[in-house]
Amino acid sequence: MNNMGNADLSKLEEIFDSFSQSYQRYWEAYVMFQNQLYETLGAARIRTFHRQSVHNMPCSHAQAPMVWVP
Repeated sequence: MNNMGNADLSKLEEIFDSFSQSYQRYWEAYVMFQNQLYETLGAARIRTFHRQSVHNMPCSHAQAPMVWVP
């Protein structure tokens, strides 16, 4: 790298800065996506639990089980 001139170093710094900015944007988008995924899965888990608990609760319109009396 000792043979590189100031123009070459400047261009290399520009490329590195551009890469760093791009990677930072990528990482921020990735973190936002992971947070959304976590929230979505949490909401789905709550919804599934609620639906199961509602279906397992006795309701007033359900028929009583038939019992055979000899």
